[in-house]
Amino acid sequence: MDGVEFYIREGRDVLVFPTHDGQTCVWVGRSSDEWPDYRANVEARYLGGLDEATRARLDAGRRMSPFRGTHKLPNHFRQCHGEGWALVGDAAYHRDPLTGMGIGDAFLGAELLACALDTGLADNLSEALADYERTLAEKTSAAFDYTLQAASLKDPAALVPLYARIASRPELTQQLMNVLAGSAPARSLFNARNVASLMRGGDLQMPAVALRQ
Repeated sequence: MDGVEFYIREGRDVLVFPTHDGQTCVWVGRSSDEWPDYRANVEARYLGGLDEATRARLDAGRRMSPFRGTHKLPNHFRQCHGEGWALVGDAAYHRDPLTGMGIGDAFLGAELLACALDTGLADNLSEALADYERTLAEKTSAAFDYTLQAASLKDPAALVPLYARIASRPELTQQLMNVLAGSAPARSLFNARNVASLMRGGDLQMPAVALRQ
């Protein structure tokens, strides 16, 4: 398949995306409160989370691997430096994988840490690493909050008009994908002014090409 499909319903989320060797991954997530029930009959609960069209496509294919899942998905920032050590990627801060931003944030953290080490080894390493921790938190906090909201799997009905407007404009769809991929900050699209303007059908205040800053 080409592209990515992303569905959120009350109490569940479904992602369909291409992976290695021409295969397609179909992810079905539910609230962690449902883990005991899900684990008791994984296949039935998994298939029950799909709409008819996606289920039909799945039935036409062949399962290539066992079902895999977990409910251990903490959302937190850690102290990410100390004397002689520093953390990056999921070790520095962890959040639910629903939004798929982890890889982009790992690259961001690696870049920030490399810059901090370059500066700190020539001057004050402790201060440079403290600045690394502050900067990482500043650049990821908005996306972290967005992930928590999305992963709550609450009824998304109130957001349907917003996403419908985004879907109607290719440049906004691309901007949303940039946010989810981690190549653009969440606040470049999801800020109070832009959301209000979108709901009115107006223009947005955002750069033509949005990159992490």
